[in-house]
Amino acid sequence: MGDLGGPKSGPKPDTHPPPGSPSAVNTPCRNVLIHGFCKYADKGCVFRHDNLSSSSGTTSPSKTTTTKKKLNADSPAFTPSAASFSPGGTSAASSRPGLSPRAVSEAPRFIPKFNGGSAAVANNGSQPSFNPENMFSPRNAPNVGADSFNAAAPMMDQFNGLSVDSSGGPHQHPPPPPPPPQLPMHPGGHDMMFQHHTAYPLQYHLYAPKPDYGRMQIKPHQRVPQDFFISDSLREDLQRKNEATLQKLPGTALPEFVHVYHTLVPLDLNFEHATNFFGYQTWAYKATSNHDGRVYCLRRIEGFRLTNERAMQVIKLWCGVDNPGLVHLHEAFTTLAFGDNSVMLVYDYHPLSKTLRDEYFTQGASLQHYNSRGLILENIIWNYAVQLVTAIRSIHEAHLAAQTIDPTKILVTGQGRVRVNCCGLQDLVEFEKSSTTMEELQANDWLGLGKVLLSLACNSIVSEQGIPKGLELVKQFYSEDLYKFLTFLLSKDDTNTKTVDSVVAQISHKMLDVVNGTLSYNDRIEAELGTELENGRVARLMAKLGFINERPEYKMDPMWSESGERYVLKLFRDYVFHQVNEEGRPVVDLGHVLSCLNKLDAGIDESIMLVSRDEQNCLIVTYKELKTCIDNAFRDLTR
Repeated sequence: MGDLGGPKSGPKPDTHPPPGSPSAVNTPCRNVLIHGFCKYADKGCVFRHDNLSSSSGTTSPSKTTTTKKKLNADSPAFTPSAASFSPGGTSAASSRPGLSPRAVSEAPRFIPKFNGGSAAVANNGSQPSFNPENMFSPRNAPNVGADSFNAAAPMMDQFNGLSVDSSGGPHQHPPPPPPPPQLPMHPGGHDMMFQHHTAYPLQYHLYAPKPDYGRMQIKPHQRVPQDFFISDSLREDLQRKNEATLQKLPGTALPEFVHVYHTLVPLDLNFEHATNFFGYQTWAYKATSNHDGRVYCLRRIEGFRLTNERAMQVIKLWCGVDNPGLVHLHEAFTTLAFGDNSVMLVYDYHPLSKTLRDEYFTQGASLQHYNSRGLILENIIWNYAVQLVTAIRSIHEAHLAAQTIDPTKILVTGQGRVRVNCCGLQDLVEFEKSSTTMEELQANDWLGLGKVLLSLACNSIVSEQGIPKGLELVKQFYSEDLYKFLTFLLSKDDTNTKTVDSVVAQISHKMLDVVNGTLSYNDRIEAELGTELENGRVARLMAKLGFINERPEYKMDPMWSESGERYVLKLFRDYVFHQVNEEGRPVVDLGHVLSCLNKLDAGIDESIMLVSRDEQNCLIVTYKELKTCIDNAFRDLTR
């Protein structure tokens, strides 16, 4: 058979099907199926031409050829009857029969429409069309009606207090209907290349995650890479604190300098004024000192005029109180830098600290210190009690009173660490107004400690009227020792005078547990420090190589010519840093550099071949000999 697409491929007018073959009248013309028309339709072609328009019979072949375009909008559209991919691996097209002439003639045609300059999406039946952009762009969730959203709102309210990870938690939208088979998708519903960035910057994850030690079954003498580096959690915590310490906030209306402090950054996140506690609006700022370059916390009392200079004598007493359970006070001064009369108190800065209220009594509080009943673990309460008792003991021994034993004035500065904040501020504000004796103020400190611990046990801030009910809850869900201790602190019997010794006697058996936990934590931190003990050896070797190689002042000195030991070190530097691959491209491999420098630092007997830049000389040396060369050359340099 001839070519159907050329001018000679059409059947001749006098051509008839051979005898015994199927009738040609019911056979569709191949010219119509391939080209969309047959120019021999009116010249004797005996095949079927039902899908041609009525006007095709009156159109001449030459005119039809000139008016047809490459993209014919009237051509039949391809409509797949099923997805082209089957999970079993077999093609759906292989088991599907061919297209019938009636299906071709009745297929919907593509008619481009334009509305407002933007092309409308073609509707090809109910089957989704293939769009390459859909393969590489995140898909939106289907529209959810207002009624269904409002119906689900009560259920969502139950999880408002929880902190759910957006990458691994339940979706916030109903799952979309199954899409057509495409590229593998992430379980979160977005394309893999459009996932959210990590919660921390890239430098936090320089090492691979810890492997499953039980599955690896390492031998006692074997080590994994994580054994030689600081743990991920500790490194990330230190990095976050370092970033918070170095944080700056340019473009604010804060003064450039306040006394000797500069670079002020506000620390108040909720912008609530502490008027209920001190009677004045107070603000906290992070600032850097010009004297020692350290970062401090400045507590500003807004609109307070200091009328009695003797109040500064109390501040000097507070500056002499030093205890791990206190935020140490350094100095206090008056200033007009904010446009009013303000008093500034300078404290130690503890980055990323939270108050007890923010840590345990807010909606976004952490849930790691709670038991199955939703109550705080008892060992956490005892740990905080011991730390606060030791802090109050140091304050009372200095003949002072804290007056800030409150969930809003106690900071959580680290893992299991609490400190009493804003010490001395109340004494400065109430210096000439307070008529309360020091014994009464110290008694109020113990009462405030009891309220704080009871609030932790009840998982809510307890008022004066809620103390009896809170003690009943403690008696029901906690030990008898904790119940007796809180009852002792909250009792207001004048005959039961609370002193430091009497309070310590109540918790002496728990102080040993806290000391043991502190020593264990100290051992773990010391072990983590040991992994970073010799992390500067590679840097020292690189510094020595930089000092020795290619010194310009010794270029003409025959005693320091780049021959012998110095020539070998120059070739070794090229071996480590200036290698190229077979294509002549530089090899930038940090693993190769660290491996060579670690072997050099150890001085092993492994041999390497050093090649000169002109490839005319080759030297075979060991790392032990290279280490000797570095020591001798550096010793000559430092003489």
